[in-house]
Parts: sequence; structure tokens; C-alpha cells
Amino acid sequence: MKVERLRDEMVEAFIEYCKKYREDPNDEGLNDMDLESFEINKENLTYILVSDNNIKGMISLILDDFYKQGGMGRLRIFHSIENKIDNYKIMLRAILEEIEGIDKIFIYIDQKNEVMAEILAALQFKLGGYSFTMIREDREVPKATFPEGYELRTFKENRDEMDWCKVRNIGFPEDSPRTPENVCLYWKGEPQCHLEDGMMLLYYNEEPIGTIRASVEFEAEEKYTYISVVCVNPEHRGKGLGRNLLRAAIDYGRIQGMPKAMLCVDIENESALNLYLREGFTKYKASVEYEYNWRRENEIQVCFYE
Repeated sequence: MKVERLRDEMVEAFIEYCKKYREDPNDEGLNDMDLESFEINKENLTYILVSDNNIKGMISLILDDFYKQGGMGRLRIFHSIENKIDNYKIMLRAILEEIEGIDKIFIYIDQKNEVMAEILAALQFKLGGYSFTMIREDREVPKATFPEGYELRTFKENRDEMDWCKVRNIGFPEDSPRTPENVCLYWKGEPQCHLEDGMMLLYYNEEPIGTIRASVEFEAEEKYTYISVVCVNPEHRGKGLGRNLLRAAIDYGRIQGMPKAMLCVDIENESALNLYLREGFTKYKASVEYEYNWRRENEIQVCFYE
């Protein structure tokens, strides 16, 4: 077995491999549209595991500006046809020897994938957390209504970045903080998933107090309105604002021709989970995040090389 950097002439084989095995390690970032737009560049660090000129495994790390500003990279795929720990070791080593300025890489896998969970643990990946992917089928959504003094507005680039960060960073203090410079990096890295006017800000007397985003997601050859960044300033909670933000985003997706909606929620976030259940979402699958924390100054001192 040997590891090789992915070359242009191998991209088609890479895409076919991802399509064949995407539900084995995980299916995050491996839908047909994402794969069709894949390019070999510094944002898609990819190696293949080869034996007798046949691809036996691959590792691909997303290193776009959005992730790099957070000091992290996301594994698009990390898979070997043979579940041998040595195969995963040499692929991970190839990636680690190249990345700079990254403190953490992470991957999501299906909670039921016990084999991959054992492999990641053996490679010193740590459990990051559990989440549910939830789906809302095609059904009517009640009209979003907000109390007096509250106004929902469409996010405008080059105007509202500071307001977005103010709300989002209060609502998600455990995550890397957003800055005005990186607010739009995520959707600019995935333009095929972006919805014009899909980012919304809720104001109270001209003060930003809520956010939500509607984008495009693909699952099992279906297109969904993907709901994210559902956030309300803690001082304004208990007024039904989150529920109505959710309804506004779902309704916007329906207008765009996507009557079904999807979102992800941490399993431990019971209040959000209960809200989504009440609003017609059902649990679709459970995923587990695994993180590998690493710094270049450690000179790649990882015991699994032994």
C-alpha cells in the first residue's frame, strides 16, 4: 500500500469512489453537487491509498477560508475499503505532514458506525459531540408573527456583518467567534447551496437580537431548505421568537421551491430539540463528531506512527 497525492487524471475515479462509499464513513459534503464542483487545489487537500494501481482508500480535507479562519479543517471523506488501522494511519500521516496553521481536524460519522468509531479512537480522535439531523416533510407552515417592536430583515452583505456577529457570537459562545470578515466565507465557499436573501436578522428597536439562515441541502437525491444559525439573544428568549424565526425560514424555502426542510441540533440541546419537534420536524439520523487536535509545533509527535 502507498499513499499518493490526488492528480487531475484521477479526479473522476475519486468522485466515483466517494459516490460508492459515501454512506460508509459519512455522507457530509459528498452529495452529487458538491462532488461535481470538486477541484484539486489548496482548499481540497486529498490523498488516495493505492495498491496494484487500484484505489483502496482516500482522505480529503476541506481547508477553505471559512474553516482556516477558525483554525480547523473538515474531513470530507476518510475511508479504506479494508478496515485496517494501518491504512488509516498512513493516510492521516500524509495529511498531517502538509497542513499548516490548523489546530484541529474533524469528521462526522453515523452513530451506528461502530467500526469507524473504533478506528478514529485508535487514531487519537476525541469525541466531539452528538447531533440529530431532523427533517420536516412537505406541509403547511404557520405564518411568522413577531411581537410589537420586533422586525425581521434580510441580511445585506457589506452592511450587516457586525450585527450578525453580535448575535451569533452570544448565541454560540462555545464555537470559534465569527468576525465581520468571515461571516460570508461559508456560503461563498459553497455558492451552489446559497439562497439569495436566505440570511435574516431580527431586530428589537434597531438592536440586532436574532439570526437564522436558509440554504440548500441535498439528501437522497432530494433538495431541502437547510436551516442553520437559529439564534436569539438570551435576554429576549421566552417570547416565541425562535419559533417564528424558524417559520420564516421554512416559508422562505417553500417560496424558493423547497417545501421540505432539514436542520441539525445537538442532542443535549433539549429546548431546541423540543421546539423543532413541535414545529413538525422528525429525527432522521444521529451523527457523531470526532476531533483530532494537533499543532504544527508538536513536530507531528503522534504515537500511532509507532
